Amino acid sequence: MIEVPKTFDRQRWKVIVLVGIAFFLAWTFFVGELRTEHFVLSALYVGLFWLGNDEAAYFAYLALPFLLVGILYDNLTLALPLRGDIHIADLYEAELAWFGITTAGGTQILPDYFRENPVTLFDFVCGLAYITYLAEVFVIAGILFFKDVRGLSLLAWGWCLLNVFGMITWILYPAAPPWYVEQHGLGPAVLDAAPSAAGAARFDELVGVGVFASFYSRNANVFGAMPSLHCGYPTLVMCVVWRYGWRWRAPTVAFLALVAFSAVYLRHHYVLDVLAGMIYGGVTYLVVRFVQRWRSRAALEKQSVRLDGFNVDADPPASRDATGAS
Repeated sequence: MIEVPKTFDRQRWKVIVLVGIAFFLAWTFFVGELRTEHFVLSALYVGLFWLGNDEAAYFAYLALPFLLVGILYDNLTLALPLRGDIHIADLYEAELAWFGITTAGGTQILPDYFRENPVTLFDFVCGLAYITYLAEVFVIAGILFFKDVRGLSLLAWGWCLLNVFGMITWILYPAAPPWYVEQHGLGPAVLDAAPSAAGAARFDELVGVGVFASFYSRNANVFGAMPSLHCGYPTLVMCVVWRYGWRWRAPTVAFLALVAFSAVYLRHHYVLDVLAGMIYGGVTYLVVRFVQRWRSRAALEKQSVRLDGFNVDADPPASRDATGAS
C-alpha cells in the first residue's frame, strides 16, 4: 500500500465525514427522496474512516471529490427551475451551418446522416465506448492511487470542477440534443419530454439487455447537451496522464476520439457539444493544475520562512541550559 502522509489527520476527518454524511442524509430526507443506495454508499464511505485502516481512510479522503459530484447530481433537479430559455433551433442551425455535410437529400447535420446510415459494427463499438466513459475515470483513478497520489488528486478535483462547470452551463444555457429535435422539432421546448437512448438503443438490441434504456430512464435533465461531459471526462483524463509518456497518451487519445465520434453517431450530441466538452475538460485541467502548483509553491515558501526564522533568530540548542534559558 502507499505511504500515508503524516499531515493526514484521520481523527479529524472521521468527525468531519460523520457530520457531513449526517447532514447530507437529513437534507435528502427533507428536500428529496432517501433511497437505499444513499444509506449503503454513506455507510461504506464512513466505514472507510471509522473501521478501515489508515490507507483505507486516506483513499476515502482522496476520493472525496467523487462523492461530492454524486451529491451534486442528486440535487441537480432543485436547480432546473432556474434554467433560462431552452436552446433548440439556434443550436441546430449553428450546427448545420458550421458542420453540415452535403448529401443527395441536401445539407444534413451528422447525427441525422448517421440516423439514416447506421452501421452494425459502429452500433456495438460506439455503444460500448459510450457506456464505459465513467469507467475510464475510475480505473485511472485507482491506478493513480498506487502510482501517483498527486496525479489522483489532480484527476479527482478536476473531475469535480468539470462537473460543476457543466452543471452551471446546463442551467445558464440549457440545450436540446439532436434526438430531441428528431422527436419534437424546432418549436417551443417540450419541458416534460421523456429522455431517450437515441442511437444507443441499437446497442441494447444487439446485446439483448436494456443498458441504455435503463440508464437514460433516470436522466433528470433532458436539456443538458451543452457541453458534452461524455467528451469532457476523457479529455481531462488524457491531460492528467499526458506527462506519463506515450503508453498512457496513446490509449487515452484513442478513447477520447472514439467517445467523441460515438456522441455524434449515437445522436446524443452535436459536434458543437463535443468541442465544448473537450474545451471544458482542457480548461478545467489547467485551472486545477494551476491551483495545485500554486499551493505547492506556497507550502515551500512557508517552509522556507520557518527555516530561515530558525537559522536567523533562534540560538542553537547547545547554547541553552536545562531550563531553556540562554
